Amino acid sequence: MNLRPTHLEHIIGQQKTIEAIQTNLKAVQKTGEVFPHMLLSGPAGTGKSLICEALANELNRPIEIANAANLSGFKGILPYLMRVRPHSILFVDEVHRLGPRLIDSLLTIIEQFRVDLGEDGNVSFPLPEFTFVAATTNKGKLPNTFIDRFVLKYTLKLYSDEELTEIVRGNIKKLEIKLSDGAIKLVVDSSRQTPRIANNRLLWIRNYSIAHSIPIVESQHVEKCLHIEDIDKNGFTYNDRKYLEELKKHQPAGINTMVAVTNIERDTIESVVEPFLLTSGIIKKTRKGRILA
Repeated sequence: MNLRPTHLEHIIGQQKTIEAIQTNLKAVQKTGEVFPHMLLSGPAGTGKSLICEALANELNRPIEIANAANLSGFKGILPYLMRVRPHSILFVDEVHRLGPRLIDSLLTIIEQFRVDLGEDGNVSFPLPEFTFVAATTNKGKLPNTFIDRFVLKYTLKLYSDEELTEIVRGNIKKLEIKLSDGAIKLVVDSSRQTPRIANNRLLWIRNYSIAHSIPIVESQHVEKCLHIEDIDKNGFTYNDRKYLEELKKHQPAGINTMVAVTNIERDTIESVVEPFLLTSGIIKKTRKGRILA
């Protein structure tokens, strides 16, 4: 079941970003212009792709969706460019994974709506004006020349307990399950301030309650679900525990040290593990490296 909102007005959280996007949306609907290029950055699961898909629905325009991890050079993105239509959206997720040569090619594409081919770029063809939306969990890896091509730039934040509670209560109704207040609180507390995690947890709890014929999900049932997934009440995963265990031994530690001692991929540490631990006040980043707070 899809628990994701389909329109901007139904998205809970990220209020300032949503308001800014809605303002730009109203403007282009009046002028008939193409919606400006937009860069969305922030932790995984905080709504970057959700906002882009909702924007496409609001504009009533087609959207092409690509993940940069699957784009091997210019040939990888060319089929998506061939499918763009006037005022349509090309959305590239995890854009920081693009190679530098492809990013250089995109500078011309998104600024001049032109594709240059050939070894010297001496063969060109025009593209219809479209909206390029990019999302990243690591904005720092993008060159400034690329970032500057985006008229709109927004950073999404992790969610408050109040926002997550509202999301969870709304999706419980969609899933047609019943959770006690204590169970709802435990779902929120274990969701790392991230709606995607909360929604996935609800789907797992729904299946668990159906499998075990549980009419009302209580706190102990949520605890059992978390235990099966090897997650504690505060949402700490195996990767979190491993990271903190090794950081205690090696602090202050740089990112390369943490990758080596934990055997966790750098992107996972930077986009999943550390944003949660930093926001929770458990670790700090200093000039010498990461330390326990």
